[in-house]
Amino acid sequence: MANWCNTDYRVLGNRDDIEKLYGILERLEGKNEPGTFRHFGSLWLGNIIKELGGDPGKVYCRGQVTSFAYDREKELLLVEVESAWREQSEAREFIQSRLPGIQVYWISEEPGEFIYEKHDRLENPFWPENFIFEFCGGGIREERMFFETLDQAAEYISNFIGKELKPSKDEIDKALEEYALSREDADDTSWAFCEYAKV
Repeated sequence: MANWCNTDYRVLGNRDDIEKLYGILERLEGKNEPGTFRHFGSLWLGNIIKELGGDPGKVYCRGQVTSFAYDREKELLLVEVESAWREQSEAREFIQSRLPGIQVYWISEEPGEFIYEKHDRLENPFWPENFIFEFCGGGIREERMFFETLDQAAEYISNFIGKELKPSKDEIDKALEEYALSREDADDTSWAFCEYAKV
């Protein structure tokens, strides 16, 4: 069974291309019928590829749009996708090839394999955070925080575990492992401290 990856997209650029993509999403959502690939619904990525004249059998597209919204004033399309394993780069690249006037920025999280990636613009980024910290104890999420810098992460996590830490990923990882093992619910504790890979 696949691990699920959640990806948030921000689509900018040529208004006609953005509105064409938005129109496809609206039309598919309105069909409200199953897609043609296993458990995915009408907003399966393969259906978008077909709408753009492609063959889903030749483009890896194991995912579906879970929500979308279009801000016409900002000419910004927001799309959320749930997919298997990681961000669906083949499907995205195909869509961009058919709508060459768009620029696509995205951030994705696949916590099962600790895959955290983003492709953001350099000026006025949509996602300024570079690190994510999650901690679950007793099967309940206790913390989920984002940080722009390692210094910010070290300060916050130092307070969380009650031990002063240097801004070093290795030191933070080691301290979190020791902290998790020291808890009474150690057998039911999980954590992640990851840096978003810039791709």
